[in-house]
Amino acid sequence: MKTAVFLFPALMGHLNPTVKLAEYYKNEGFNVYYGGTQEMTGFTQKHGFQFHAMNSISFALGLEDLLHEDKKEKWLESLVDRHTNKLYKLRKKDIEGLIKTVNPDLILLDEFNYSDFILLYPFLEKRKLVILQTKFPMYYHQKVPPLNTYAFPNADAEKLWKSYFRKYKWRYFLNDLKFFGKGDLSMLRQKFKEQKIPQKFQINTQKVFNPTFNNVEEWFLIPKELDFPEQQLLPWQKYVGPMVMTDRQENLESNYLNFIKKKETYQNSKLLYCSLGTVLKSHLTHRKVNINTFFNAMIDIAFENPSLYFVIALEKSMRSGLKTKSENIIFLDYAPQMDILSKADVFLTHAGPGSVFESIIQATPMLLFPLNDKWDQNGTAARVVYHGLGEKADLADSKQSIEQAIFELLNNKSYKQKVQTLSTLLHEKYSNENYLKYFFATELLVQ
Repeated sequence: MKTAVFLFPALMGHLNPTVKLAEYYKNEGFNVYYGGTQEMTGFTQKHGFQFHAMNSISFALGLEDLLHEDKKEKWLESLVDRHTNKLYKLRKKDIEGLIKTVNPDLILLDEFNYSDFILLYPFLEKRKLVILQTKFPMYYHQKVPPLNTYAFPNADAEKLWKSYFRKYKWRYFLNDLKFFGKGDLSMLRQKFKEQKIPQKFQINTQKVFNPTFNNVEEWFLIPKELDFPEQQLLPWQKYVGPMVMTDRQENLESNYLNFIKKKETYQNSKLLYCSLGTVLKSHLTHRKVNINTFFNAMIDIAFENPSLYFVIALEKSMRSGLKTKSENIIFLDYAPQMDILSKADVFLTHAGPGSVFESIIQATPMLLFPLNDKWDQNGTAARVVYHGLGEKADLADSKQSIEQAIFELLNNKSYKQKVQTLSTLLHEKYSNENYLKYFFATELLVQ
């Protein structure tokens, strides 16, 4: 029996899109493992996959600082770790243990763990490795703007790339200076050279976010149909499609069900669902915005518009200072997103790819609030707007501006029509149980 292992960080936005793929391998007779830290055990238990515990995190990702966040001398601790190769050695030991214990035939590596390729390379002679991307393509293209920008394919794309690369080079220069020649990219290049990896797989920095490697197979877990038409993949890259689990089991709690029941008693009422993602706190560290102002705007809009019913997903720890004024708004710790989206008229979202794909599958127009320009939310929002599936807003927008955008999406039927058309297309193409069989008909399960 063959074995597949998913090497991933404990981030639900990255893990959830892999479930459909993992279940496919399981149904094909593979032993399916997930390798990662203990935080991942709940996920693997829930979905019935095996778990291989790893105590380390990937090197050359700038994570040394995070390990010493609570220490006074975190810079010094990080400097010592880099110059003693602490993370590299710990990760090397973990990777060797994974190979010995799990003995995988197929390794599916998350983009955030890209540096693991260097440690895995010596073991790939009889194994296949694929890098999985949960974002849209992020490589340089003269007509397609960088994925962290809210922009469309046009002549300005080249200018945006030049601006990004200037900042990128400056950032890595300062990173190298800060750690006396042991910046992330320098460490990556050093280990690439030490491992004697062929130049065929040279480090590729002509992209946004993390570097990666040329000629290492790469699959994008997104639908080609939602990308810009101008986008072109590199020879070793493929679109797999949106890995949305349309039949996943969700816990429908009584307070949510009672709220929906009440909403349905009022004719012409509309349901709005707001969720800004599972790592909202982390994203907000990259910009200065009073998140309470945004949610208080939702409370006021609900109060002034009794026909609008709001379901808002927000953990309790972030609700201090928030108090509802009417019965047509509810805050939930846990939101059964697929069920809500099947009923919602508008989805207020941070434009995370997973949430966007689920909204499209359920044919719900979107009002998009990218949280920052550090990651891919702006680029995802641009694609949604480009295809006429929603509109972009900002967390700092006034209540009046947000309210106006909500009514534009409710009253202009073109948004619903376009998202319904794309939803039907995606259902017909990707929900078919034979789709992945067709994909792998031209793609060896294990080479």
